[in-house]
Amino acid sequence: MKIEETESIAKKWIIDMWSKPDLSLADILVDSNYKPEWIYTDKKGPELIKHEILHFHSIFPDLKHEIIEIKGEENKVWVRYKATGTHKGQVGVFNPPIK
Repeated sequence: MKIEETESIAKKWIIDMWSKPDLSLADILVDSNYKPEWIYTDKKGPELIKHEILHFHSIFPDLKHEIIEIKGEENKVWVRYKATGTHKGQVGVFNPPIK
C-alpha cells in the first residue's frame, strides 16, 4: 500500500468516521473480528466501533478531532490528534459539569 493510501485511511478513520460521524465507514475500515479486550460489550467488528462512536457522541455531542501530525509508511500509519468536546452526558459515575 502506498504511503498516501495509509494516511488517507487514517484521516477517514479520525475525521470522517469519528468526528462527522460517518458510521458507514466502519463497515469498510473495520475487520469483522475486531474486538479489543478492554471494551466490555458483546459487540465486535464494525458494530463495536459504531457503538463506541455513538457512545462518545452521546457524552460529547460536539466531539471533534483534529489531526496534528500524520506519518504513513507502506503498511502502517502514526497519527497524533486532538479531540475536543463539551461534556454533556454521563460517563459511569461522572456527571457533566454544572454551569
